[in-house]
Amino acid sequence: MSMSIRTVAILLLAAPTASADFYAWDFLTGDFDNKSLTPFGDGAVNLARPTDKGLRLQLPLGEKTAGIGFATRFQIRGDFEITMRYRIDKIERPQDGWGAGPSLYLTTVTDNQPATSLSRMSRKDDREIYSIFRALPVDGDRTKLHKQLDTEARHGKLRIARVGSNMMWSAVDGYSDEFAVLHEDEFDTGDVGLVRVLL
Repeated sequence: MSMSIRTVAILLLAAPTASADFYAWDFLTGDFDNKSLTPFGDGAVNLARPTDKGLRLQLPLGEKTAGIGFATRFQIRGDFEITMRYRIDKIERPQDGWGAGPSLYLTTVTDNQPATSLSRMSRKDDREIYSIFRALPVDGDRTKLHKQLDTEARHGKLRIARVGSNMMWSAVDGYSDEFAVLHEDEFDTGDVGLVRVLL
């Protein structure tokens, strides 16, 4: 499988109020923020390359990996918005698995580590989708949500936002600034210990 995407920017707004903590990194500078971000995945140091057109995440033909990208080095407390802007340059349809494409993933430091992701995927069944995943412990069981919505977007934005225990998964197709809410549901209120941007 051969894939190439550009992560153009990541924006994190914790407790989105006038006094919010704020983190943003624009990969169009051609640099990588080694202080706040760390490469993630086997071979990520070589397969994730900062360029003046964004951070290029590229898997060579035939490469088998669970994902490459980067992760945050800091935790997030309270309400937040996490947004990534991406562009798919090339993607070869996968022959197996759940699909391939850019993904925004996070987990909290709560027991049983509730986790969620929002992805823009090409699937082996020829579908192009937004994929929402959530794993949340409820009464001792780990309940899971999988939701898929069709899209033809080749570039745009993905956003995961939390207010209290309410989570919203949203996306923008193309260059619009208008986010469409794809799903809204309950989620854990614990501190976010990890945010990953993956291919």
